[in-house]
Amino acid sequence: MAGYMSKGIQTTLLLQVLWFGMFFTNILGLVGSYNEYLQDLIWLTIPLLGLLIGIIGLSKQVSKSISIINIGCGVIILLSWIAISGIDKM
Repeated sequence: MAGYMSKGIQTTLLLQVLWFGMFFTNILGLVGSYNEYLQDLIWLTIPLLGLLIGIIGLSKQVSKSISIINIGCGVIILLSWIAISGIDKM
């Protein structure tokens, strides 16, 4: 079980790093101009998975440092989504 959990933690961290790459190169904006539902799905699914897997990893005592980084990245992404959504509504 620990092997699968460790792979899951590493995979979600990689997904979050890819998310940051897509955000800063405006690929998420391009996806949003094509399909807004898909953009919101990417915006929310990746950080929520990171938070969920990170919390499970901490509770199972598997890769503590990567789990904490996962949780931190997930929180940063969700907070930026809240901030940008608030700016859009102004």
